[in-house]
Amino acid sequence: MTKFVRQLTDFHTIKTKPISQQRTTAQDYSVVKEWFQDYSQFLYEHAIKLEDLWNMDETGFRIGIPGGEQVIVLATVKELYTPSPEN
Repeated sequence: MTKFVRQLTDFHTIKTKPISQQRTTAQDYSVVKEWFQDYSQFLYEHAIKLEDLWNMDETGFRIGIPGGEQVIVLATVKELYTPSPEN
């Protein structure tokens, strides 16, 4: 299989990234655009300055949830998210 994939010029293999089912819709451009419009409006209405904003990330690990899988995709695809159940 490895030799076969190497011969394909329009395809390559990548490892999928598991993402919660709820977050799959958050990848939609129109949903993200609407969220930032609402966010900008909120900042304006409450006179929140940019220097008063802090960026934080939530980290952790999921027990009992499988990791990514190797898949064959078009060469132009760099990332692929697959829905996974919540733990």
